Amino acid sequence: MSENSAFEKFGLDAFARANLEVVASLVKNNNWDWLHVNSGMERSGKSSLALLQANYLSRHAKNPLFFDWENFSTLFFYEPRLSEKLLKIPDKSVVIIDEGGEVLFSRLSMHRGVIRAIQALMTYGAKNIFLIINIPNWRWLDKYLREARIRSLCEVWTIPDFSRGVRERGFYSMFSRRRVLEMSVFERKVEPNFSGRFLDASQILLDEWALYQKKKFEYLDAKKTREEKREEAREEKREGRDGKRLEVKLSFLNRDGKRLEVKELEEEKLRRAKLRRDEEILFGNIKF
Repeated sequence: MSENSAFEKFGLDAFARANLEVVASLVKNNNWDWLHVNSGMERSGKSSLALLQANYLSRHAKNPLFFDWENFSTLFFYEPRLSEKLLKIPDKSVVIIDEGGEVLFSRLSMHRGVIRAIQALMTYGAKNIFLIINIPNWRWLDKYLREARIRSLCEVWTIPDFSRGVRERGFYSMFSRRRVLEMSVFERKVEPNFSGRFLDASQILLDEWALYQKKKFEYLDAKKTREEKREEAREEKREGRDGKRLEVKLSFLNRDGKRLEVKELEEEKLRRAKLRRDEEILFGNIKF
């Protein structure tokens, strides 16, 4: 098979396929685990690349790994019980965490959900899993993952097509573990091991892409619901806190020496606001 035919069939260039063959052999035959990160701005093609990688590893590699194409049980978006889910996944599997930034941000390193997710990733090695994390910026990952777990990194990027007014997707640069450490620990600017191209997964994995889109839309709807509930809870908490402040502030003796009742607090608040306005009108900006 010519390289052009192989590229159109698998959606990955020869460099990517050769490296996936090596990794599949290490995971399948040498009891290795592997954390790979696809990093790039929104709409750059990270999800396409991850599905193409999973497709090659599970269907075309000489030492194939497992990926659940029927139910996508090995693909996660937001999963608060990640540790439990990973325990149920068969050994020597490909697992994708899409939208990984929601539970793996380093800036949320003390958040309970992030701690649970990192603890799960500390133990996934026993399952000999090839784990793919998609995230807009790999530096957002927790320090433990950046410096102790990442074995390979793909920076996904686009180039502008001014004739059509769009950005062309399908470009990546691959970095090995050593080069990732140089960028993370020593903050050095390093060249990639190699760069290449990939195709749009929706053109190659038609049914699988449709199922992926369905699962992603379900995730986005659930995310919107979670955010609305959080905002409602914050608003209720804010209203309750303001009410307590008002009660404390206005729980004093009135001019007759009688302690105000709760139902009189709002009236007293309005009366005092009117007094303040009258004083401002009377005295203006006079400074005493």
